[in-house]
Amino acid sequence: MDEAQPEAKPSMLRWFGLLAIAVGVALIVVDTTIVNVIIPSIIEELNTGSTEAQWIQESYAIVFGALLLVVGRIADIIGARRVKCCTISVRLRVQKVRIVSNGTWFSLR
Repeated sequence: MDEAQPEAKPSMLRWFGLLAIAVGVALIVVDTTIVNVIIPSIIEELNTGSTEAQWIQESYAIVFGALLLVVGRIADIIGARRVKCCTISVRLRVQKVRIVSNGTWFSLR
């Protein structure tokens, strides 16, 4: 007689993985939306047409998505905590350079 084994419950880690993917996709959407908002400024300041602005917009989304995949793979190899610390460090340094060069915290132009 075979005894019925209880069905294994899915691990909570699977839901955290789904959450991480969802947050990554949401970041791509939000960043692409920000680029869409500043398209008129890009056209004006770079003196380009709408075709070139569309290329800029699509290139940004492709590069951002590709970097998200690469950084995710690096996190798999060397550890998520190290990668997170490095990305925070890089973002803070870039922000510091922006503050020194512009004298403002946030600027769209």
